[in-house]
Amino acid sequence: MPINKNALLRYQVLNSCFGNPHRKYFIQDLIDAVNEALADEGTKVGRSQIYCDIKHMESELGYRAPIKRLRKGHKVYMRYDPIDFSIHKTPLGPKENAQLEDALNILERLESFQDFNWLTELLPKMKQKLGYARPEQAAIIFFDENKDYQGLEHLRPLFTAIKEKYCLSVCYQSFEEEAKEEQFTFHPQLLKQYNKRWFVFGRSEQQDFDYRNLALDRIQKLEESIFPYKKVEIDWEEDFFKDILGVSRDEHQKKELIQLWVAAEQVPYTESKPIHASQKLLERRADGSIVISLELQPNYELQQQLLMAAEKYVVLSPTSLRNLLQHRLQEAVDRYKQ
Repeated sequence: MPINKNALLRYQVLNSCFGNPHRKYFIQDLIDAVNEALADEGTKVGRSQIYCDIKHMESELGYRAPIKRLRKGHKVYMRYDPIDFSIHKTPLGPKENAQLEDALNILERLESFQDFNWLTELLPKMKQKLGYARPEQAAIIFFDENKDYQGLEHLRPLFTAIKEKYCLSVCYQSFEEEAKEEQFTFHPQLLKQYNKRWFVFGRSEQQDFDYRNLALDRIQKLEESIFPYKKVEIDWEEDFFKDILGVSRDEHQKKELIQLWVAAEQVPYTESKPIHASQKLLERRADGSIVISLELQPNYELQQQLLMAAEKYVVLSPTSLRNLLQHRLQEAVDRYKQ
């Protein structure tokens, strides 16, 4: 491994240690953490190298890191003060900016590969946020963001709790009618955004089932808990989200084969942006309409998706979903009549 990359990796590991408020890192802990990260490269460092790295991080030529020495008994541990400092927040110089822009340009070349098509959406956002545009040029791309969304302040502590594996005491109040504020111990496992809202999935200590889904905008308060963290043994991508649209899953409900008629004017949108990954074309009719199939749970989010363009979709089967949507549409008509 080249020396500059080796040093960068050491700084990143030390940055993570100094910014962790949940553990005290003494010098030997820092050495062990760095050597663990370097293990795959067959490289090890000692006490003198770590002290040199810390000195560089604190220097004007480094990151001007506010590393504080704290004593516990006869030993000293180190931590950032303020704790939310990070070397990733320090302004980049001209050389680093040029290197970062080069890196983004290299990533752009990977967009054509199937496994990297997610970069198509991510790269423009990164470039705009990092300011890689001409100073006189106005923003040329806008993203569908909800800046006023309540609950974003919980995103970072939840992400940290999942990464560092510690559980939380949560104060929560759902949107349900007459719902009371509840307090429980929560083991966060996964964060997911859907329809401009953020959700965290995890296990509640006070309940028997494996997971619970919390909307971040309904969380009233978060605090670290003394309970040991428990991992939920769920394959979220393959077993949990694969058969649903959005975030709502009913463990007692099986996925169903759903057949939909799609109006001709809606066909280009439905074919270019499938409703679900399971979408298949069953029939293309003379009037330009099509019949497609979906294989998933007919949850609330699927209902909302179909109702958003209600006049352009007709559920052919199953009968239960067809009747449910017909009932909801009739309620809407009745309210317009009122």
